[in-house]
Amino acid sequence: SGTILFMNMAARALLGARKKTLVDVFDRSLPLMNEANTVITADGVRQCLVAEVELSAGRRELYLLPAEVPTVRDGAIQFDELPVALLKISRDGKVAMANRSARRLVGIPIEPSTAVSDLMEGLGRSIQDWLQEAAAGHGAHHSEFLRLRREDREVFVQVSLNRVIEGETSSLIAVLSDATELKTLEAQFVQSQKMQAIGQLAGGVAHDFNNLLTAISGHCDLLLLRHDQGDPEYGDLIQIHQNANRAAGLVGQLLAFSRKQTLRPE
Repeated sequence: SGTILFMNMAARALLGARKKTLVDVFDRSLPLMNEANTVITADGVRQCLVAEVELSAGRRELYLLPAEVPTVRDGAIQFDELPVALLKISRDGKVAMANRSARRLVGIPIEPSTAVSDLMEGLGRSIQDWLQEAAAGHGAHHSEFLRLRREDREVFVQVSLNRVIEGETSSLIAVLSDATELKTLEAQFVQSQKMQAIGQLAGGVAHDFNNLLTAISGHCDLLLLRHDQGDPEYGDLIQIHQNANRAAGLVGQLLAFSRKQTLRPE
């Protein structure tokens, strides 16, 4: 419901007092996760990145992260201990810093010359174009689903970029969220949509084919009435009649599939 149950000392010092609801903290009722939000602090408004960790019983933890990540020793230690996967990326796409959570999620050694494209790949769009657009401040929402280049297992991440101005230059803070389960559910949904379309196609084909079989079986029955078992063509007519019945059974299975009926093969 937005009620704040607990605030640590750092949050109280930042906000100046114990707050009761999220409305008392943000200039909007619900903050945007993994993005920069305006926070009402004791010294006025300030931009903070907001990260979320899901808990049980419908509760969640929100972390207010600095929009500008310090590069001094103490700041680097603070950055490394944050429970949310964060990368600091330079304008040329190199990874300047990666905290412990990010290194654990990425699963690939990060060197001083490591580029973001060495760690993950886009699902259609060039990563370099996306980074340059965000670093230049173009566009309003910089969030993409990417695939990590891990060799042990397939992992998808949702990456949100936030531009940080540092003197005369700028860099990017990337917040990484594991989206593997989400992408798996999406793939299952797409597959179910395909199966539904196949079922509709099978139903239409079965109805049309059933009309043809009705004509074949009807004319075959008429021909059987005109021939007795001693005629040379009688055996051929029986074969036509039997195969038409087998085809009708296949049509029944297609119709059962399209109607989601339960089949009982024996």
